[in-house]
Amino acid sequence: MKDLRQNCTAFLLACFFIHSSFSVAAEFIDLYSVRLAIDSEAKQQRLFASQKALETVFVRATGDIDALKKYPVLAKNITSADQLLASYSYYQDTLPSVDYMANQVMANDARISEAKMPENVQSSQLMVEFAFKSEAVKQLLMSASAPFWQASRPEVLIWLVVQDGAKRQIINSERSPDHFSQLQSAAKRRGIPVVQPLLDLEELSTISEDDIWALSMDKIIASSDRYAHGAVLAGKISRMTSGQWYGQWILSYQNSELVEFYRGDDLLEFSDLGIDLIADKMANDYAVVTSEKMPNNEWLIQVDGIQSLQDFTSLSQSLRAVPALDTIRLHSVDQSSCYFYLDAVVQLQKIQALLALNDSLELQSPKNVIPSIDVKPKINTVSLHYVWRQR
Repeated sequence: MKDLRQNCTAFLLACFFIHSSFSVAAEFIDLYSVRLAIDSEAKQQRLFASQKALETVFVRATGDIDALKKYPVLAKNITSADQLLASYSYYQDTLPSVDYMANQVMANDARISEAKMPENVQSSQLMVEFAFKSEAVKQLLMSASAPFWQASRPEVLIWLVVQDGAKRQIINSERSPDHFSQLQSAAKRRGIPVVQPLLDLEELSTISEDDIWALSMDKIIASSDRYAHGAVLAGKISRMTSGQWYGQWILSYQNSELVEFYRGDDLLEFSDLGIDLIADKMANDYAVVTSEKMPNNEWLIQVDGIQSLQDFTSLSQSLRAVPALDTIRLHSVDQSSCYFYLDAVVQLQKIQALLALNDSLELQSPKNVIPSIDVKPKINTVSLHYVWRQR
């Protein structure tokens, strides 16, 4: 076993000293593909749709809904969207009619599907899917000194109850697929992964429509413990006799709560309000400015539990996925521990938040001693200490 570890250590050192640093660029979710409804396959319509799609990509990637207003370089290049395309394709999508959707919003037994939906309430919609070149988009963000929010993002658990008259209903994809699809559309626009409650018998024995309607956050948070999530978004909305909707969102995130109120005619607008609330907060924590002239900070991290080349490869891929890390250099290897210098464009607190998105890295208390090497290190204190547990 000792010889195996020595051989593994020698191999890792050889690999790193041949390639002493590497840039970081890895995605876990698709930030660069957008689907839009379109009237025809005419070139002019496609060019216009590609511009709208690129705007969506900029919003997702920066985490800023006003990306075009804040970053003139992005706005200037929006008319060149077609040149940034990797591919595009058309397809037909079968959708329920608007009237049918409106009538089903509060139907407890609604199950909208192509198999069940009557043919006379279906409509066929031409769609176009654009896929943009990820590196070209990132280069634009860098030239604009705009932030980049990596594709590994915390999931958001959503509790929502809708009231129409005396009837209240908790929303998920099975109980009200039409309404939940609006939440999903809003979440996809901002690149937010959404978790929905199961609403099984066990869950409904501990939380009810009335609890969510009252926005009893203690009960909501307790019922959220069974799910893996990075934030909890709870909401309620009611339709008045005038036809207007009145609603409220409460976001529970990072041990704090934020509230937004809504009054309007559009349920999709209400969904956007809640999703924008969490997207703006998360982007503030996780988005990293990618300027070409970036001030660097250097940190030393220790990762224990590296037992094989596969572990090392997986760890390397995880570190490459963090946009805040400009370069990564191996300091030393000690049996099953690796020590890395991280050249970063942000402070240590944001690096820790970004690495926390990887559940294979378990944060430990920092150690102040590192193994001695021939070359004197620039720093001699471990800033972050992790144990690697491959999931």
